[in-house]
Amino acid sequence: MATHPSIRQAAVMAIPDELREEEVMACVVLKPGAGAGRETAISIQDFCLEQLAYYKVPGYVLFIARLPATSTNKIQKGQLAALRGLLDSGSCFDLRGRKKRDKS
Repeated sequence: MATHPSIRQAAVMAIPDELREEEVMACVVLKPGAGAGRETAISIQDFCLEQLAYYKVPGYVLFIARLPATSTNKIQKGQLAALRGLLDSGSCFDLRGRKKRDKS
């Protein structure tokens, strides 16, 4: 996912989901000039569908200004979990309806 042309940084986490038990949420910091809208979120998901196994593709894409990191630049997973509260914000896009298992 980090090789997508609009992404500067990304981290993923599992969040509860009523259908799949857990769903992937991607927390994305965009490169300057990239738009934090639904079209970009769809582009990221489509990119992941081409590159990753189905279950690794994010059903949610959350755009944030920065990832919580330590002084050594490691992601603070405890603080990352707090971002789950942003599911209903305008910066989080629910793309679960577009995520379909390839049955070929």
